[in-house]
Amino acid sequence: AAIRQIATQKPHVMMTKKDVDDLCALFEPEALDRRMNEIAELRGKLDPMSFEYQTLREDPLNIAQALRHTLEERMAKRSSRLAVSDGYFLSADRTTLVVLARTVLPSTRLDFNQALMHAVQDAENRALAAFRASGPGLTTALKGPVFGALDKGQEPGQLAVGFTGLPAVAIENQISLKYDLINNTVSSFIGVLLIFLLMFRSFSLAWNVTWTTFCVLTWTLALAWLTRGGISVFGGAFSCILLGIGTDYVTYLYNAFHEFRHVQRLDMEDAIRRTQARSGMSVITAMLTTVIAFYGVCFTRFTGMAEFGFLAGTTLLFYAAVTLLVFPAILGKPVPPDAMPTPRSLGMATWGRILEWRGAKSLTLVLSALLLGTSIVLVAITDPGPEHLAGVRFDSELGNMRSTRVHAIELRDKLSAKFGLGLADIRAVVEAPTDDLAYTGAEELLRRLHPREDSGELREGGSVLDFVPAPKQHEETIAALHAFDAAAALNRFRAAVEKRFGAKAVNAFSGFYERFENLSKVTSNATPVTLSELLASPLSTLLGSYVRIDEGPAETQAPSAHRVRLALSWYPKDNGQASGWYESLAADMERDPPAGVKILVTSARMVGAELKRSLFQDFQWITVVVAGSVGLCLLAAFGSVQRSLLALIPMIFGYSAMLGGVALCQRLGYEFSLDFVNLIMFPLLLGSGVDGGIYMVFDALAPARPKPSILMADTGRAVLCCILTTLVGFGSMLTSNYTGLISMGVAALYGYSGALFGSVIVLPALLTLRRKDPS
Repeated sequence: AAIRQIATQKPHVMMTKKDVDDLCALFEPEALDRRMNEIAELRGKLDPMSFEYQTLREDPLNIAQALRHTLEERMAKRSSRLAVSDGYFLSADRTTLVVLARTVLPSTRLDFNQALMHAVQDAENRALAAFRASGPGLTTALKGPVFGALDKGQEPGQLAVGFTGLPAVAIENQISLKYDLINNTVSSFIGVLLIFLLMFRSFSLAWNVTWTTFCVLTWTLALAWLTRGGISVFGGAFSCILLGIGTDYVTYLYNAFHEFRHVQRLDMEDAIRRTQARSGMSVITAMLTTVIAFYGVCFTRFTGMAEFGFLAGTTLLFYAAVTLLVFPAILGKPVPPDAMPTPRSLGMATWGRILEWRGAKSLTLVLSALLLGTSIVLVAITDPGPEHLAGVRFDSELGNMRSTRVHAIELRDKLSAKFGLGLADIRAVVEAPTDDLAYTGAEELLRRLHPREDSGELREGGSVLDFVPAPKQHEETIAALHAFDAAAALNRFRAAVEKRFGAKAVNAFSGFYERFENLSKVTSNATPVTLSELLASPLSTLLGSYVRIDEGPAETQAPSAHRVRLALSWYPKDNGQASGWYESLAADMERDPPAGVKILVTSARMVGAELKRSLFQDFQWITVVVAGSVGLCLLAAFGSVQRSLLALIPMIFGYSAMLGGVALCQRLGYEFSLDFVNLIMFPLLLGSGVDGGIYMVFDALAPARPKPSILMADTGRAVLCCILTTLVGFGSMLTSNYTGLISMGVAALYGYSGALFGSVIVLPALLTLRRKDPS
């Protein structure tokens, strides 16, 4: 409707010089003679009272039809691009109607999104109520009462309404992630309590862990509200970290207390004092290395990860303080040693006795080395594909970071399948101080990409040139219209009518004369139309997706005070192109723009590639800084390079298991890879993967130098429980619906499983090699 309205008021806006040449050709003598013969044949076949007969009299040369055909071509181009304009579109099978609209505010405004979706939901409810009240029967539409009856077993038509787009995705994503946060927290909490009950068989210990955990959680949330005013849903995942890693400190502390109080039967005060002396330095060291890793994540430019790192690091500080200051008082309750249940060994004592066998530790180390080598070889021989990081596959597709519960994404995919096109994948912005320069840049882009379109690499998307010709074409069109002698053309038409039908027949086309004279008056006064004028015309609803003009201050009349920006879009034929292809395409498009023109190119995959580079750069230096800080902490705690290196053994196996797990999943055809979310595991494993090693080295190399069987029955049991709670905390993310959190949970399961293997299998075997038993 907007195109037809502007075509009536200013037809030259929608015309090209070719359209004018075609109009002139209609009035050539030979063409007029042929058309008169066609009209004579048609008049003999048509009823004088019919609509077709009246149309023939009012537009005998089909001028209106020719102009309408031009408009329909532009409308046809527009109707295939659901991503860039407003309107109504019907699928080819006539089963799906799409209504498109643009929001006045960006989708990052969640408050606006919520209000918008509430209004849209109310509109849907009213539409469905009206549909049901009308006695729906979509299968009988346009049929009379006789043929409109439903066939046997046929059901009346149903109306299904859904919404998609960034505002709908944002709202559903927020709801889904909140659900994930609650679900993950509850499931990890239940898992941690079950481990405590299974390992230590103490309901009082489970209760003490419960209320202190909720206290720490409350303190962290209060700090977040004071400093930031709230937390994001991704940042809220810190609760799983608190339950997974924070409870390690309590586990290790209680295990030592049980040894002194129950096994050695020391009095309460002495047991607590010796527990603090034995476990205090281990807990502080483990806490420092872990907190350093999480606080290191705060320096990434990805705000969600930074917030997650800050909250997780802070809550672990709080929990360590509770472990060292509050839990000793809780443990100091007057409970007889015999009343304390004996913790289960879970096979650690048996494993310790095996390590005392001659050759057992050597065989264990050989098998561990083979396993480590196998992981390295698996990574080395597996082709990661075009996107990779640390030798394994990396998923840089931003669209894969989403919730599987969001119905708006599912609907978007269905619409893409129905209409053949989805969101524009490649978008270019041409910026210039004037309309002419902006159009020059847009035409240059189209010229450059024409070979890629011909070769099938790209499919044309959309641009302002689909609707409005360039200013130079305007000038050519206007010049051609001014050169067109409308009066002479009309005289030739009258002569052709008189020649074929006689003098009396001339008056039969009076309606045509009047319409043609009005068209001549409009086109004879045609002047170039600026983009600013078009944006104030009925075409603004169409051009708003392609054109933006920033006006400078009214007192400055310099051309530089204005800025014209035109948007163009394309669709790659192959959505699986590597980021290098997009970068090459962008370089070709942005290279050597016309003078005064600036060209910028972007796409979802280019954003993903840039985000990957940004995060990779961040985590490179963050990992280096965390590694150095962790190394200093270990040196300060152990006072020995050799002992510090021993404590790093679990972390080494954690890294190899995580990277080897990516390669193994790729070999088995599973959809798991490194991505923007689980990349956080690199510094986290460096900080928290050494916790088991710290506990084992401190206790194994203590002055008493316990035998392997005693070490594993005591410290080995605690380390096993600690890492199991960590696995439960991160593993709870597998129950979420957000694919990023799921991938983080999988990466953590691989990494901490490797750390568990290194802590209770490899490291004890190495430590027993250093121990010299008295002969």
